[in-house]
Amino acid sequence: MRARRHTRDTYQAQIGVHPVLAHEQAGHKYPGIKRICRHSTPEMRIHRLEGLQRIVERAMANLRWSEVWET
Repeated sequence: MRARRHTRDTYQAQIGVHPVLAHEQAGHKYPGIKRICRHSTPEMRIHRLEGLQRIVERAMANLRWSEVWET
């Protein structure tokens, strides 16, 4: 489980996810006064989703997979 969390953190850093959103995703509170002043936005969430989607699609293409689940 820990390895997956670190992998997710690495991918989020790779695609430039804002630290506020990365902290929220990990279940942590942003430290200090910035916890009160900074909030994630829908645009941040869309950016993260699109970036992670690109990573998954690239991995699937490298494996020559057309779908994740067999039908």
